[in-house]
Amino acid sequence: MANDRDQVPDPKAWKELQQLRKNGYAEAHPKEFCAKDWGVMRFMLIGDPVNVNKLGKGLCDMPNEWPVNLDKHFQYAFTSVQKLDIPKEDLKKVTMPVLTVHGTKDRNAPYGSGKEWARNLPDGRLVTIRGGANQSFVEYPEQVFPAIRTFMQGKWPEQAEKVNSQ
Repeated sequence: MANDRDQVPDPKAWKELQQLRKNGYAEAHPKEFCAKDWGVMRFMLIGDPVNVNKLGKGLCDMPNEWPVNLDKHFQYAFTSVQKLDIPKEDLKKVTMPVLTVHGTKDRNAPYGSGKEWARNLPDGRLVTIRGGANQSFVEYPEQVFPAIRTFMQGKWPEQAEKVNSQ
């Protein structure tokens, strides 16, 4: 996991958000709650708090991004994904090259998961973004986009590694 020195998100701000949600503020004021939620939760998406403003102002102008609406999507999407059981034998059937780009401080999907994908796919490689989190492409575009560009041109990025063991 990310092994943050300080708890992310901020425990006090998280508690305040949960209280607003419990009191019905998210439903009564969905756009305003979205802005408050973004102010707290955006720190989960980056590895270094210094980079938080690179994420922009958020997506609260779009009603589909308001937590009251997005939560419904996540409920169904995550439930569906959790039901998946893809045996390692099936992964061995994937013959095309697969590039996984993963940050070491991702709080949504542990870095070990990225390593596991690269290890279990026959022609898989991993580009590690040191200190990057879920939005590594925003924090470290100078690492992420050239790697993707090189891969899309049919070559492995120089930093892509074949993961052979845990």
